[in-house]
Amino acid sequence: MNVKGIMPFDGTIKVYQKISGKRNFPEKFDSFEKKDNEEKKDFKTKVKEIFQNIKKGTAVILSSLLTGLAVFAIASKKNLDLKRQNDNLKNQIDGIVLPENFESEVDRKVGELNSTQLSYSPTTRIEVEESKGWKRVNKNPLSILPENYEKTTLRSDAKNLEYPNFRVEKAYSFEFPSSSEIKVSYDSGNIVPKERTLTTISESYADSLVWDNDKIARDLLQNFYDGHGQTLDGVKFDVIPTEEGKYKVKIQGKSTYSPDKAILLGESSKKNDDKAAGNYGEGLKMVVLKLLREKGANEVNIAADNWNVNWKFEDSGFGKNVLAYQLDEVPKIDGNYIEFDTDNVDFIKSMINAFDKFYHYNNPSFKCPDFENDIVGIKLTDKKEKGKFYIAGQAFELDGDYEGLNGMDIYIKKKPPIEHEGIYIFDPSRDRTSLTCDNLEALGSWVMSKDNMSKEDAVKLIHCLENYWDVGTKYAMFKHNTKGTAFISGLFKGAYYRDDLNIKFPDDKYVADSWNVSSSLAEMYQKAGYKICSSYFNAMGMRSVDELVTETRKHKPLEPTQSEKNKILILQEAIQLLAPVLKEDNLFTDDELKAKIFIYDRKASNEDPAYKDVTGEAIIKDRKTLGFWLDRNAMKKDGFSTALSTSLHELTHKFGGDESASFSYKLTDVMQKVFAAINNNPNLALQLKVLEKAWDAQN
Repeated sequence: MNVKGIMPFDGTIKVYQKISGKRNFPEKFDSFEKKDNEEKKDFKTKVKEIFQNIKKGTAVILSSLLTGLAVFAIASKKNLDLKRQNDNLKNQIDGIVLPENFESEVDRKVGELNSTQLSYSPTTRIEVEESKGWKRVNKNPLSILPENYEKTTLRSDAKNLEYPNFRVEKAYSFEFPSSSEIKVSYDSGNIVPKERTLTTISESYADSLVWDNDKIARDLLQNFYDGHGQTLDGVKFDVIPTEEGKYKVKIQGKSTYSPDKAILLGESSKKNDDKAAGNYGEGLKMVVLKLLREKGANEVNIAADNWNVNWKFEDSGFGKNVLAYQLDEVPKIDGNYIEFDTDNVDFIKSMINAFDKFYHYNNPSFKCPDFENDIVGIKLTDKKEKGKFYIAGQAFELDGDYEGLNGMDIYIKKKPPIEHEGIYIFDPSRDRTSLTCDNLEALGSWVMSKDNMSKEDAVKLIHCLENYWDVGTKYAMFKHNTKGTAFISGLFKGAYYRDDLNIKFPDDKYVADSWNVSSSLAEMYQKAGYKICSSYFNAMGMRSVDELVTETRKHKPLEPTQSEKNKILILQEAIQLLAPVLKEDNLFTDDELKAKIFIYDRKASNEDPAYKDVTGEAIIKDRKTLGFWLDRNAMKKDGFSTALSTSLHELTHKFGGDESASFSYKLTDVMQKVFAAINNNPNLALQLKVLEKAWDAQN
């Protein structure tokens, strides 16, 4: 296929027409013998006499052929070498020296063309059964998408909270508004006071875990988030300057729990709760260790109900400090708190900045999401706006960035499995590793699985992501240039593996990518207004690019004018003149070199807009060339050599598409053989020159 401005397409290229009859091609003439040879030298003798000039003059034909080839991409070093070779030939001589009777021979050829008819019906299509890309036979009920997707109104009354700015040496206080979502739990247990008790956790053990301020702050708040039923609603945060130049930090919640949760490593009530941010009770103890070791705290107090645990470093007796605690029974309080002192202002700011790294009713990431169900929520925003990725209500780093999403906030409500489809996707331990694009894609696939998502919700979720259906260019899919697209790609991949989705997509706008269709064809349809979607959509019910090709590549064969008919005959004769070299190395068969040529009008109203720049297209079945189409407009404008180059290009498409290595090399071989034949055979050069002038006479 010859497309101006873009590469043609690959794959097995097919167009359909029906033909009858058989073309009897005239034998090529060996000389330009004239009846008046008595007055002129024998034409063969003349050819020999001007052989050197013809060798030079061959450059004109080669130059024209190269002009025709200029629309084709040079996809390999072999092609580059060929281009350089022919550029050199093109620059050698300005023209070819013609025999005296040349014009008479041209006139004879034009007369012959006018009296010759095509041996096939140029208005009867060749109908070729189209081989389509893989498509699952979908017998599920059809889901019709509404014209427009309506986002949810969940938490539409959420307030835009303004957190006070922390000022050095000033008191700071903020309390999250209470809401009906708070789930207060009460668990006190038996209180058995303990005197100062040494643990086996050394002070230096803090160095085994590299946590910055953000991670310490996040794990500190996580306990209050889980204690309120997975929300920060109702949590109070106070900072008071002390006389020693430090700050007393106190965070309070409404639930109570037994003291063993504050003392024993690995003891937690959250590990069996798939919505809780915590897991094994490690985080709180590591936070205590970090506060004492790195944030300037002298002691850390954790209290609830009627008990208080005081943590500090004590000498182990081996010359090293270890964590030590003391458990006391104290007057009963409502709820719980953690209290410590610090001189680290940046850490205090990190705690304040961590407020929106957790779910709370007024967190803007969760206000009016585009989609939400029991497993996942997505809020789409301006693509330049930064967003967060939450798991169990807690923001996770994406390659080291807590705001690593562009144009969206995503929250998974349940803790996912550690791995899905063989890919490690979630670290439930205290290490809190950053998520990668591979993690996010696997998470998306897990979310969209049938175990997590009903068919109805799956359709809604896919619909809400309409702005992400279009993958742009061939093979782009989602290159994971943003973390959000990696997750969305995973969602689409998960939908692909379901067997219950059959969605009616807007046929006038969207089409699924196909593995056997080249990027140039996809780009051709893009220019016509179609949006190329991930190939995953084909399994969901969207028609594929090759199916669209089947529908749109229904060129109407036109009755050629006298001039067009003559040009078809000229091209057929030129191909026959080149047949000896074109059959070498089993490139083409005799039948293929008798290919039928059909005329269509790419500008006609019945043609798909995608073909507005297509000037030629091959008709191929079972890797055999049956013929090709030429655009009426191009035939009128293009010269003979350009049309011949286009014809050779289309004939060669049986070896593959323009972007395939097989096609690129075969086309190079074809043109090398053609150039060599013209360059080494002056008789052939003159014969083609006659056809060129006969072509010009048709305009």
